[in-house]
Amino acid sequence: MKSIEFQFDERADGDDVPVSIDPTNPTQMLEVAFKKVCPGDIVWLSGVVVLDHEYEQDLEDEEEEDKREEESANITIIIQKTSSLIDTPKPIYTLEVDLAPASDDVAIPFSHVDVETTELSNVRYKVLVYSDEENPEDVDIEGPNTLTAIRFIKGNRS
Repeated sequence: MKSIEFQFDERADGDDVPVSIDPTNPTQMLEVAFKKVCPGDIVWLSGVVVLDHEYEQDLEDEEEEDKREEESANITIIIQKTSSLIDTPKPIYTLEVDLAPASDDVAIPFSHVDVETTELSNVRYKVLVYSDEENPEDVDIEGPNTLTAIRFIKGNRS
């Protein structure tokens, strides 16, 4: 017989938290944790993140010859796996999305299945996000944002 373990993280409407423009230091949005994951266990991760692309051209920009054009923001969402037995965080899922200029409260759903092959303890799954925008104030986190994780446990253990 199989059993399950359920974890979730939810963040209410955002406070216009800017999304990082540095891929080496992305913004952490959500996180769930399991004390132990064993070989054969299946972890189903799903959720939604809500973002705004609030690019607005300044009047000063309009007067310049090389004004910045309104462009879509390329957003990268990563699910990262960490454990006390993993030396470096491991990206297990990546999703790229283009947000049109002046996009308001865009909900981006995601889903991923992680099949474990080794026994790990203190496992954390984190949702990280960054943007390729020039201005860090152009893209921000809204909400609600949710991450759910269901661990399907192989056999009669927990």
